Amino acid sequence: MNRLRYTLLLLAIIGSGALLYFSLTREKIPAKIVLDVPQSIKQSETFDVPLRISTTTAMNAAEFYFSFPAELVEVSEINQTGSIYSLWIKDQPAFNNALGELSLAGGLPKPGFVGRNGLIAIVKFKAKKRGDGVITLDQNKSRILANDGLGTKIEATFEPVTLTVK
Repeated sequence: MNRLRYTLLLLAIIGSGALLYFSLTREKIPAKIVLDVPQSIKQSETFDVPLRISTTTAMNAAEFYFSFPAELVEVSEINQTGSIYSLWIKDQPAFNNALGELSLAGGLPKPGFVGRNGLIAIVKFKAKKRGDGVITLDQNKSRILANDGLGTKIEATFEPVTLTVK
């Protein structure tokens, strides 16, 4: 009977340790950047792609630099209505359809933003021709800054987005 108790106690300790480990490692990346691209895009169609951020650490500024397949799509507009940003860097947001580049830089005053699916902007694309391509984020140039008075960089994840124009 004592052996069964010790075994159960050992399993409980191991299980608790595993739960603690996974909860701590999951919180290691405190921000996630998401572009919500429609699954079905037709040639010549105009479509909206919201840029959203989720963060567990309060942020007050960020800049994002994306590359998109210029041969497949072009940016026609960047809509800032409803954005969590109340301040935008001069000449931002910006895009260059010839180079397939898109940048957004701005922020908001204290207390900043912490939460899920905060809207940065909605990028309106137009599909030019059929094919597949990828939207990527330049992780070296892009950054999210914490609302800590020090400009501490917040780590973030971004999954490249595949576009399929039919």
